[in-house]
Amino acid sequence: MIKLIAKNRYFILFCISVIYAFSLLVFSLDIPILEHHSFRQTQTAIISWYMSSPSDLVYTPLPIFGPPWSLNQELPIFQYLVKVISVYAGLDTLQGLQNVGRSLSWVFLLLTLVPIYYLSKLHSIDRDDFFIFSSLYLSAPLYVFFSTSFAIESTALFVSMTFLFFFNRYLIYRKTLTLILFSFFLSLSLLIKVTTATPFLLLILFIYIIHIYKDEFDFRVFTRLAIASLIPIIVLILWKNHADSIAVSSILTEDLSSSSHIMKEWIFGTIDDRININIYVKVFARILLYSSPGLLIIILVSLFFNYKKLIKVSSYIDKSTLLLISIFLLIFITIFTFPKLHYIHDYYQYSIGIFAIFFISVLLHKLKSDIKLFLVALSILFNILAFFYHPISDSFYTKRFDYIGSDKQISFEKISSIIIENTGIDDLVISSGFDGWSSELAFFTKRKFLINWPHAFDKRLSEYKRLGLVSNINLAIICNSSLPGMSNESISLSEIKNMDKYFNLKKFYHYKDDVNVCDFYRVEK
Repeated sequence: MIKLIAKNRYFILFCISVIYAFSLLVFSLDIPILEHHSFRQTQTAIISWYMSSPSDLVYTPLPIFGPPWSLNQELPIFQYLVKVISVYAGLDTLQGLQNVGRSLSWVFLLLTLVPIYYLSKLHSIDRDDFFIFSSLYLSAPLYVFFSTSFAIESTALFVSMTFLFFFNRYLIYRKTLTLILFSFFLSLSLLIKVTTATPFLLLILFIYIIHIYKDEFDFRVFTRLAIASLIPIIVLILWKNHADSIAVSSILTEDLSSSSHIMKEWIFGTIDDRININIYVKVFARILLYSSPGLLIIILVSLFFNYKKLIKVSSYIDKSTLLLISIFLLIFITIFTFPKLHYIHDYYQYSIGIFAIFFISVLLHKLKSDIKLFLVALSILFNILAFFYHPISDSFYTKRFDYIGSDKQISFEKISSIIIENTGIDDLVISSGFDGWSSELAFFTKRKFLINWPHAFDKRLSEYKRLGLVSNINLAIICNSSLPGMSNESISLSEIKNMDKYFNLKKFYHYKDDVNVCDFYRVEK
């Protein structure tokens, strides 16, 4: 019995990590997706809610900006799968949809291990090393949190890891079907989330450079790979043009086209962002704490026990050292490409945190077994502790479970109930100031919203009138708590003055608590 346990010790740690990740999913079910990054989760969820046919994959419904009530950004495959599953499983309620979204995200967390497993077999990586990596991955705070959220991150990672596998397989076996599958999954990856695909594209470039350095250059292989890679890029360009044509068809959404200055600066940042050392420090610190908090412990323990005596002497050492350098460069270049996205939103590290986990796995591989098991178990323990405790800000546990019964929940439910009680299901609601352009209220009230920004308020109001939407708008809500650095009174007066040009407003409710300050107006015909 003891020998059996010793033989399967890393598999046992893997099973513990699976149980831990699954338990977090179970405890997360039935919690409203108003937790950390609620704006992103509700935007993903509202797309699922309003999907009704496969055509919605091409014309993505997003009922918060006005006609054409569509905005294509990423290809919404995850959202469509959630909708289909929720309908056929009889879970087509708001809460049922949320539970399906969280569960499917978790399923893709596990599915990502499938291409990783076949990659490990392809390169003759030891079974124990696969279980070590998988255990660290399934217990990492970054992955268990966002893979139990209503988010597309795990789907995007699965697809990216799959095209990485087929690329590696083609380099070895040179099969046409493998090449076709590589091109297909690369296309899918770019369409689902290009920011997740980017580090994997860099990785296959590194792999190919090493490949032609080691082996003789084969022009035929190069040509076939170039064509297989060019097709997804063409597909991405066609998708971008299609998405932009929808965005620029209305002044209500033109600022959200990929060609607009606002979106370009948001996606790619500025020169100042790229040379801002604080961005790199913060993002690398997040990666360390959220995906590999045990890394420093592993390095310190290794040094304490005299690392040179612990490493396995083999040709793998040189290769792995080169691999570690490549991983660091890959992470750095990805942040350099999208500095603002990675700095502002921690879920963007989902695409690169996995390389930090691989970094740890390579370090552990180089250790002898007498210390390796201890360090793997210690790393899993640190992963779990890092989910529940953060030394500087709120932990992932706090960001999810502290919402229940909080002032934010009470405030949101009250505001939602006022909207539902004073509108019909087909009425339009015009809003400003409630958490920017979030879909939170639109999703939980099941109403179409016309969301506004202060800098474009008057322009958007005149467009509503031109489109004949005024007759369908029955409620106006102005919340000032989400506009930091501005006087609540001056904003309210300014926006009401603008609204008075187009609507006959009658204030009927003033709501104020420690979270939100909102005024509600009936739009009288």
